[in-house]
Amino acid sequence: DKSLPLVAALTAFVGATGHEVDAFAMFVALPASLLIRNHSMRAHLTRTFEPAPGAPEPPDEALEVKEAFKWQVGDALCAALDARHDQDALFHVTFTVTHPDLDAECGALPFTDPKAGMRRRKRLHQAPPNNSNITVMRLLEEVGRDKVPDAVACPPVAPDAPSTVGVGIKREPVLLTGQYRKFARGLSQSPWYIDGERRGEDSVEELIADIVAPPFKGDGYKFHTAGREDIDVRMLGAGRPFVVEITNARVESLSSTALAALQQRVNESDMIEIEGLRMADNSFFSKLKAGADTHRKTYACVCWSARALSRADLARLSSMRDVLVLQRTPVRVLHRRSLNVRRKVVHDMRATWLNPHYFELRLTTSAGAYVKEFVHGDLGRTSPNVGSLLHSDCDIMQLDVLDLLDPQPGDELIRVGGGP
Repeated sequence: DKSLPLVAALTAFVGATGHEVDAFAMFVALPASLLIRNHSMRAHLTRTFEPAPGAPEPPDEALEVKEAFKWQVGDALCAALDARHDQDALFHVTFTVTHPDLDAECGALPFTDPKAGMRRRKRLHQAPPNNSNITVMRLLEEVGRDKVPDAVACPPVAPDAPSTVGVGIKREPVLLTGQYRKFARGLSQSPWYIDGERRGEDSVEELIADIVAPPFKGDGYKFHTAGREDIDVRMLGAGRPFVVEITNARVESLSSTALAALQQRVNESDMIEIEGLRMADNSFFSKLKAGADTHRKTYACVCWSARALSRADLARLSSMRDVLVLQRTPVRVLHRRSLNVRRKVVHDMRATWLNPHYFELRLTTSAGAYVKEFVHGDLGRTSPNVGSLLHSDCDIMQLDVLDLLDPQPGDELIRVGGGP
């Protein structure tokens, strides 16, 4: 079996990289010159041999070489890696076959005017090179099924040099998900830098990912969340959904017991807490973004009023429902958000009198509402606002995110936190 030396070399390479493999997907990239040779051989056979009387028409497509390659190598690779072949697996093995005569053989095809190609690239996009599979397939279709360009040998001649097979391995990102609660004000969601200088010692991202990512032995990680809260805002309730994306992990999965132990380690911090740590798949990303963009969110904040307020003032505020609010992009985020006017809805409010100048406000808003600006008005950029509704200058002293009112993306049984 001539595939065995290749399989042995690949198996040794996988072992040297430290990848644990339970299943693998296999991909084969062949040189475009093989398409020309296949086309030439088919035309030669059609011209040379007449079909027998009553014989069925030959199939339009013969067995592809890459499929034959997979058949030859696949079983041996399964045995060598002690893994199953599954094209949906995260671990990818790619065989790339190259040949030194590729450009010369592709050059025999009647390519179109290169200047026309340049003009087309300017109008549309970067055109594929002449030795790409896409270009060769298109030109062979233009030539015709049983026709061969004059410069192409028919039948094809044996190549003078052998092909070279390169092998690459990689694992698609491994995903962990859960919900986090943030108890400490002054803790940013991700590492915070201003003019290249680090601000703050910790972040939610690091407190979680620096513990849960290392056991997977990846090259790095990315931290994704369903929205975000400001650095001075707590995240309470059932928490905010997050995903830790681990690149090129050597370990693909951990047991529920191991994940529970990692969750417990994260929860030793007094600044954050996570729950529901589990493995996830790529479908969770779209659900994560959908949750951030569509869920109603509930907040609690302590507010100040320049004018002394009565309980009757707050009762009138609490009676308001489904208030349409127009919000220009807040001054504090203009450096990173485009100038726009956003239509948001404050669905309900409940104000509790603390003293003549302070009150607690609980409110439910549509996704993406800027709650701080709804309280103080942002120099008139948010209208109406709590200040204009109470006929007083108002400001927000502290803010907490309490919950989302809709089901969590990917889990209909769990309620999760939102963000300002």
